Formats: sequence, C-alpha cells, structure tokens
Amino acid sequence: MREFQDRVLRGPPPLGPGAPAVERLEAFIEALSRFTATHLDAVVVASAAPGHRRSPAFGFLLLHTRLLVRELDPQLDDGIVAQLLLGALSAPIVVDARTARIDIDAVVASALALLRGLTGSHRDADAARDAT
Repeated sequence: MREFQDRVLRGPPPLGPGAPAVERLEAFIEALSRFTATHLDAVVVASAAPGHRRSPAFGFLLLHTRLLVRELDPQLDDGIVAQLLLGALSAPIVVDARTARIDIDAVVASALALLRGLTGSHRDADAARDAT
C-alpha cells in the first residue's frame, strides 16, 4: 500500500499530480482496482479487521478520493461520493467478480462507467471527438 500511495502522491500523471481531476480519478480507480485484484487476500484480511475504516490506509484512499471529487464538482457531497466509489472497488466486489470468473478488466470498466456517469467525462470526450 505504501508503494501505491507513493505512486498516487509523487508518481507521474495521470495517477500522480499534474493531471486534471477527472483524469487522476479515472487513473486512481483503475490502479486501485488492479491493486485490489493483485493483493486480494491481504485486502480481504485488512478490510475485515476491526477499525478498518479508521486505518491510515483507508483514510488515505478516502481523503484522496474526496479531494478529487471536490475538485470535480464542489456541489457534490464528496464524502458520500468518495465512499460510493471506494465501495464499488471493495474486496467483496472483487471477490464476487473473481468467483464469477469476471476478469479484472471488466471490473475496471464497470468502475470507470460508474465514475463517468457521475462526472459526465465520457460525454465530454464524445463532444470533443464530434467537434473535430
């Protein structure tokens, strides 16, 4: 998790600083999905631990997501939206996908679809493509 956090805080964009919030959040969602899938056993154990939602690791994920959501749209309740996004990437979701033999790429695509529904970023990209 420390390596993941370092990539988020100091790595190259779009996961690291320097990219627009929507690009950073999309990169974060994808990277966190893949991190969860790669380290699923450890994530399941950590998620089940008492006080998990007060742990420094979860606090980092929540704070980072809240800040990006707030930057995207200050009218949104960043705390609720961040928890919804992180919930979509939680260990039980990835476990269920793996049990159903759903590839992590499909989980990533679904999480990004959820995010894009919130941000409208796919509509912005479609509009930019149509304008050219």
